[in-house]
Amino acid sequence: MSLKEKDKPHQLVKLWKEVQAEERSNRKKTLEVKQLEQQAEKDEQVEKQAEILTKELLVIKFNDSTVEKAVEKKQGDESKVGHQSPTGKQNSD
Repeated sequence: MSLKEKDKPHQLVKLWKEVQAEERSNRKKTLEVKQLEQQAEKDEQVEKQAEILTKELLVIKFNDSTVEKAVEKKQGDESKVGHQSPTGKQNSD
């Protein structure tokens, strides 16, 4: 056997180990990509939920200000008219 023939099994083993290492690396990278995709999907869902909550908050604030204005108007109207009894008749103080 020549020197080259003796080295062939060692070269094959070396190549096989390199292939195995590359496959492990690829599996690890594939897993990392899947995890990143899942995280991106979760982030997108959180963003959508944040948009919905922001819109709901704006509606609540608008409704609150509308109610406050209505209460202020009613209080202003009552102070002009005077006190009314539950029957709707005006009481004089």
